[in-house]
Amino acid sequence: MSSVKCPGCANYVVPRLWHYTPFFAGSLRYMRTQHLCPICGICMYESGGGISTKGKIAINLFIFLFLTCIFIAIGKDSLVGTIGLGGIGLYAIFLVGRPIFRSTRRTWQLLVNIFSKNR
Repeated sequence: MSSVKCPGCANYVVPRLWHYTPFFAGSLRYMRTQHLCPICGICMYESGGGISTKGKIAINLFIFLFLTCIFIAIGKDSLVGTIGLGGIGLYAIFLVGRPIFRSTRRTWQLLVNIFSKNR
């Protein structure tokens, strides 16, 4: 096991782990882990706690419904309604285009690595 220097007591210790679910939107986020000093008890650092897949889906659904409500409430003939419709279109392009861009970028990186090793 690796030891870490505690900022509170300046001893090298193996931290104790304390797992907890974040208070706000607990099911939409991953658990956080506090790394505690076993001697003085302070929290040396925290890790984890990112947004889960359910949380990402919920956020995207909320944004899409918000843009749709703007479009419906203002109307198709208004400038603000057109902006709402454009926002819906851009958000849809963002949701679909982002995974495609990531996979394309990984493919290019792989090809560059393969061809640079052959030289």
